[in-house]
Amino acid sequence: MWHVALLLGMALAQGGNIDVEFITWGMPQHEGLHDVSVVGPATEFALQELHKDLQPAVDFKQTFIMNNSWTSCKDVDADMSARLSEYYYKRQAVPSATILVAGGCEERRKVNELAANWNILYFTSGYNDPVIHEKDITPTWISVEPFNRDSLVRRTVDVLHFFKWSTIFIITTEHTAAFCLDVRDEVVRLMSKTLDKFQYSQATIDLDSPHSRISWCQQVRVSSRGTELWPPFVEQMPGDDL
Repeated sequence: MWHVALLLGMALAQGGNIDVEFITWGMPQHEGLHDVSVVGPATEFALQELHKDLQPAVDFKQTFIMNNSWTSCKDVDADMSARLSEYYYKRQAVPSATILVAGGCEERRKVNELAANWNILYFTSGYNDPVIHEKDITPTWISVEPFNRDSLVRRTVDVLHFFKWSTIFIITTEHTAAFCLDVRDEVVRLMSKTLDKFQYSQATIDLDSPHSRISWCQQVRVSSRGTELWPPFVEQMPGDDL
């Protein structure tokens, strides 16, 4: 959050007290980087640290936006822009500054458009989208995600080429992080472009369904001859099934 401290320090240098609202959102029951139970406490801790350095000149407020029906990134993507816009425009008190902080699921680019138009900071902690480097499109979007998407894509493609794996089997769940899905899509695109005989199979399973787990095990067994099960895209797989 040093970016925030720097900007607030610059604002304070101009004189006068300011109030800042942090808006955070996420899935209420999903265990992952986009869960509000992960992003929320992290933001609260950061605000406590900022408050120590900037009180009493800055008054912080944190707002959570949640929906119990959100169970996947697709749910958030379909709903977040409308919910965020409604809250933003209906606030009774408008703070000196508003900052958006979230994991950055599939809604990230839509939220970026809102943040850019509103000219407010937008922080994501669970996704490092390559478009962030295009500052004409993302003027206020900052990622603190330690994993670099392009670097992971390159390493994955290099490994596949090194072992001459021309066929891979990719397994995901409905809760697979947007970051992993994006890496998967880019790896498949590059492998298809650079290797004529490249083939891949894909399965999306329901971890809560024994039938689904048995089905994908059978599918892997049938198609596993000459096929590699690629670990980076296997999330939360039961150990006995693997």
